[in-house]
Amino acid sequence: SLPTITADVRGRKVYDPRTGVTAYSNNPALCIRDYLTSQRYGRGISQSLIDDASFITAANHCDELVSVPGGTQARYTCDGMVDINSTLFDNTKNLLTSCRGMLIYSGGKYKLAIDKLTASTFDFTESNIVGSWTISQSGRRNRFNRVTAGFYNGSRNWQQDLAISDSSAYRGLDNSLLLESKVDLPYTSDLYKAQQLAGLTLKQSRFGLSVKFTAMQEGLRVEAADVVTITHSTPGWT
Repeated sequence: SLPTITADVRGRKVYDPRTGVTAYSNNPALCIRDYLTSQRYGRGISQSLIDDASFITAANHCDELVSVPGGTQARYTCDGMVDINSTLFDNTKNLLTSCRGMLIYSGGKYKLAIDKLTASTFDFTESNIVGSWTISQSGRRNRFNRVTAGFYNGSRNWQQDLAISDSSAYRGLDNSLLLESKVDLPYTSDLYKAQQLAGLTLKQSRFGLSVKFTAMQEGLRVEAADVVTITHSTPGWT
């Protein structure tokens, strides 16, 4: 009978605004940009509506080398297949999981921000905060001590695999109760990257404090995904 043939392939060539070259890349920022602008299978957004500066910053962060057992590798990569039968929203959301990305529409352009350590861009103080405060803590439903990430493992013939991030210390704080969350990483194909993404999700769930207040006009300098500081006597924060 006819044999079953499988192959590992490199995917679509994508445009890199850092070099002006269109070539193969599994950099998540470049793949997301390509999906947004593709007239054939993506969103079809005009190139003029893409904030390339933000995508360049994100692409450089994804390319940074991080240490893993046995050497180093790029921080984030995007390895997977776009399902054209899924909605544009779902495909974009899935692509963003490969780098903890956030897509922002601001100033008439689409920007890509990555959830990462960065310096504060603005300080909210008693001089620009007005009115009442609303401070809330997320409940147990959004707080985890174990996160299991599902991904397709490239080193195991692309079979479905699991990466687990578990914290006995967090579980001790939760009265030994297992609080588990499961996340899907359809564009992650490496165990260490999947473990890293699961670990970041786990740690972030432990910081569930939300605050709402009204600021004066200078607060308009801030946009979604910016890191800010709050110094105010009402909550006693510095």
